[in-house]
Amino acid sequence: MIDALDGKLITALSETPRIGIQELSNRLGITRATVYSRLEKLEASGLLRGFGSDIDVSLLGYGVTAFITIELEQGRFNDVVPALDAMPQVVEAHAMAGEGDIICRVAARSNDHLMEIVQAILSTPGVRRSRTAISLEQFIRHRTLPLVQHVSGMEPAPAQPEV
Repeated sequence: MIDALDGKLITALSETPRIGIQELSNRLGITRATVYSRLEKLEASGLLRGFGSDIDVSLLGYGVTAFITIELEQGRFNDVVPALDAMPQVVEAHAMAGEGDIICRVAARSNDHLMEIVQAILSTPGVRRSRTAISLEQFIRHRTLPLVQHVSGMEPAPAQPEV
């Protein structure tokens, strides 16, 4: 579990990903050694998994986002997942319970390009069928900071019941 200091540290890193240890120390009013040890603890626990960039893929020419639900032949995860991983347009993939076995978020240049991606997925050995939903607009970007702040006690509990 994380505490308020961890929450403040993660918030500062989210707001300024290239911030240095000294600046974090100054901003949070703690020693550099504390910042360093907290960062090491967060990384070692797996909670903090790097300091990557948040990329808007539409600015790379990939303006179509779609979600593809894939149904597999029995026991074919080990065949299909590496094939999906090899497709750079598959930006995320999750094993699912319920309808479908895998759901992928993909980025495409156009609807025609999306059709090519769907066809590539369908031609993968072990894939039985797929269903595609095209995103019209993204209302909330992938985020974790509000949850980190809630768990660390930085933000008041939501007015709605916790789910």
